[in-house]
Amino acid sequence: MKKLGFQLFAILCLLLLPGSALVFGQNPTTLRVNIPFQFVIDRTTLPAGEYVVVHLSPDSPDVLRIESLDGRTSAFIDAEVPLGGLRFPEKSKLVFNQYGDSYFLSQIWTVGDPVGRKVLPSHLERELALKLEASNKGMKPETVMVSGQ
Repeated sequence: MKKLGFQLFAILCLLLLPGSALVFGQNPTTLRVNIPFQFVIDRTTLPAGEYVVVHLSPDSPDVLRIESLDGRTSAFIDAEVPLGGLRFPEKSKLVFNQYGDSYFLSQIWTVGDPVGRKVLPSHLERELALKLEASNKGMKPETVMVSGQ
């Protein structure tokens, strides 16, 4: 009887072990992306280049940091508004609003997560949106997507 109990326990541990690695051993990196243009997050302008988007805490999925791979440039992202609609995206991606030659991060989608994050527009982006709308009779910014790894 003890032998059967031990075998069942061992099988159960083997079945649960890979799942526990997924939960507890996750890499905090959300995505890695090569952004081919200068862009703005809140009041910070970041140059074109390769970046990593990182969740700062599993308890606060809406607070992220974007950092260049060389570590020289970074900014915090307050992505307060969850977005739904995509069913577990196949690729991670960042979505930008483009006003002329100015790009503003607006959404973050992570592979395997059905909830995307909307980045609230900065004061500068709201100003540009109003100018675009007034000068072009209601035109909206262009949407630019950059796929991540």
